[in-house]
Amino acid sequence: MGWFFVAIAIGAFFGLCQFYLLSRFVTAVTKGGLTPKTILFGLAVFFIAPAALLGIAFLFPEKLHLAAIGMTAALIAGAVIAFLIKTGRKSKGSD
Repeated sequence: MGWFFVAIAIGAFFGLCQFYLLSRFVTAVTKGGLTPKTILFGLAVFFIAPAALLGIAFLFPEKLHLAAIGMTAALIAGAVIAFLIKTGRKSKGSD
């Protein structure tokens, strides 16, 4: 039962890392175009999920699906929380 939570936690960690890099990439592209730093964020976003899942597949092959679920849930939860925070700030500022 302990490895169950470890696999989900590892997946959630990489999902949050992916969300952070993706939000930095989108913000950088919309504000200033393509700089070398922005391209690095884009490449990191592209390679982090396969690299994380490949590493988990070698460490916990029977728990790979749990790590993928944790990664996906963390990515979606991060996006929803960021949306709610940005929406809350805009509604308070417009009053």
